[in-house]
Amino acid sequence: MVTSATVSGFRSAVLVALLVLAFSTQQLAFGADLISALVSARPSCHPISSSRDDGQEDATEPLTDDEVQKLAQSHSAMKRLVPQLASLLPFEENTTGIVMAASRYSLPSLLVSLRLLRRTGSRLPVEVFLPSRADYDVTVCREVLPKLHARCLVLSDAQRPSRFSVKNSKDLPLQTFSILFSTFQRVLFLNAHSFPAHDPEPLFDSPPFNTHGLVTWPAAWPYSASARFYNDLAGVSFTPSSAIQYATQDGMVMLDKALHRETLMMMAYYNYFGPEYYYHLLKQGSQDVVTGEKDTILPAAVALRAPFYQVKSGLRLLGRLGAGHGETDEKESIMAIVQADPSADFDTKAPHVAQDLGVGGHDNAGARKQQNVLASSTTRLGMTTSLRPFFVNTAMAPLDPAKLLEAGGPAMTSEGKFVRMYAVEKDDEDRLIEDFGFDLEQRIWESMAEEACRTDEELCTRIGRYFETVFDGFGVR
Repeated sequence: MVTSATVSGFRSAVLVALLVLAFSTQQLAFGADLISALVSARPSCHPISSSRDDGQEDATEPLTDDEVQKLAQSHSAMKRLVPQLASLLPFEENTTGIVMAASRYSLPSLLVSLRLLRRTGSRLPVEVFLPSRADYDVTVCREVLPKLHARCLVLSDAQRPSRFSVKNSKDLPLQTFSILFSTFQRVLFLNAHSFPAHDPEPLFDSPPFNTHGLVTWPAAWPYSASARFYNDLAGVSFTPSSAIQYATQDGMVMLDKALHRETLMMMAYYNYFGPEYYYHLLKQGSQDVVTGEKDTILPAAVALRAPFYQVKSGLRLLGRLGAGHGETDEKESIMAIVQADPSADFDTKAPHVAQDLGVGGHDNAGARKQQNVLASSTTRLGMTTSLRPFFVNTAMAPLDPAKLLEAGGPAMTSEGKFVRMYAVEKDDEDRLIEDFGFDLEQRIWESMAEEACRTDEELCTRIGRYFETVFDGFGVR
């Protein structure tokens, strides 16, 4: 007997099975070639199982000369494969779009971030990459995303034709591979917790993007990597911090494939073998406890002498400081990271020589000075800076209204009083509105309400009560 559940299950199976058709024949062939190249250039030495964390600039692993030589040989083998492999990378020329990525766990946050993107007025197409078929949500991918001018792609399907086994979906370098298999030439990558406060389209037609083709934003900690990676593997004779001024913020990057397709190949290599080798080499002595894809972007460019631009302006931190709401809430509460407009940043000072060339140009003292400038320019809790805030990352407090509205949480005191998440005093609120040109926090709650009211009537009602108290009821219908 055929039941409705059977029909529903069959339809879901068919939809998932057809996902592979989302990739072109060229993309599927490239996926096979990419995995083949990566496997052929696998390092032949033992994995790097430990690293020093004593904070020294050259905190190098206890590698023997023989191990370094083997690692260098594998690295050189990949670099020899890069030109031919990069020439096979398929994408639609002269196209611009946004690439986002999420697992099934972060997909709800991505939907809020996507709604926030659309509230800027941006109509740029969006490709949403999911690691595996297990992350695919039929309703979201077939009904919700098309209404937001976006579509789903399942990353693991792009590598299925390969005769080589690929890693588990949870281990896939999601950011790098999503950019690789996107159809766009000019890409803004955003993770599930990142969104622009303004329309990002003008950024593609102005410096630094149209001069460098690769733009990153600063993290809150200094850059630190093993000199052996650069001197012995990449063949660049300089101290790494002399070219890369500070660590890269996770969550956003702009890249032009016409200029950086080879950079992408090396990023794929570093990430594919990242946990075993390259993450250890690229994050020696760092204050950052998490290593990953963000740490491979600029080293890949440096290894190929490709241009790149690091936004110089310090990040901003948004949240509540000394709010004193509730007995246990007397400490700083950081909710989000804000990054500057890259075009405005470019205009504030000529780009560093190292950023133009990918190598050379500064000594260690200069790098340390730049890191100190970054630290001193980091502002908190809505304080104004000279440059327009542009990107927001909410990974420290994901945009999950159910959790945000818990008693004692970011938006509600332990006594049950609704409060703003990004401001303590009225002056903080006014300053934030002045800096962004609108009430960022209200816009975030409006977007969370749109998503919550689609799926959860009770949560929708709770957000409505929050709006009535904090925003005079505007934004929730």
